Order: sequence, then structure tokens, then C-alpha cells
Amino acid sequence: MRINVAEDYGAFLRSKTTPGVEYDGDYAIFPEWSHADHVTAAAVTAHAPHLHEYQRFCTTFAVARKAAALFLECCLGKTSIALAWAPHVRCSGAAIVCAPLAALHEFENERAKFFPDAPLRFVESADLDAWLADPS
Repeated sequence: MRINVAEDYGAFLRSKTTPGVEYDGDYAIFPEWSHADHVTAAAVTAHAPHLHEYQRFCTTFAVARKAAALFLECCLGKTSIALAWAPHVRCSGAAIVCAPLAALHEFENERAKFFPDAPLRFVESADLDAWLADPS
């Protein structure tokens, strides 16, 4: 998508916070994210029908970008969103989700309840380099 940022200050500000934007004179060229065009809310719903509408939006948003940071308040389903996101992006290996230790039990509970077949492995920070070398 090509937008004249000299005429649209809001677009100019968005261009400064969007990864992958290139510039050509007064135009910002936003990435198309074409690698995730096949991902729709319907596909996310089929995989995770328990998600609320805003959770499906967040999951689809994250899948379309392959990686994302979602800053949601407590009890809004960040764990379910992460577990719904992972299978869509791990086509070439494992997906990593960073979470505080206090959330470990929540990941196991959500996985057992909604994603019983999903593999889940907890990796401590001291073991992260080894896991990144071989995430199997």
C-alpha cells in the first residue's frame, strides 16, 4: 500500500511505527503482509471456536504479521490468543511465547481445556539458546 504521508499526518505517524515501511519521496510504502492472506477470522474460529470476537481479531492480527506483541488487560484471554496463534505460524518449527512464571499454570490449563493436542514445552531462560538451536 502506497500512501502520501505529506498529505496525511496520521499515515505519517503510522508509518513511523510500522515495521517494514519503505519511503519513496513523499510516499510511504507499507508492506502487504501477503504471506498471511489465507488467514481469516473464519480459519481462526475453526481452530479455536471458544475465542471471543476481539480475541479472534487479535489472533488474526498476530498471524498476519507472524509476530506481534499484544498488550491486553488481565483476564482478556492472552493465553488463549497465544495458543491459537502458535499453530498458524509454526509451519517450519516451533513457536515461542514469552510469559511470566506466574502464567505457566494458566498455559497448561488453557491447553488442556481448549487445545489438548497442542504440544507445549516450558523453556527456562537459561536453556533458551539450546532450545533456539533445536526447538524439537
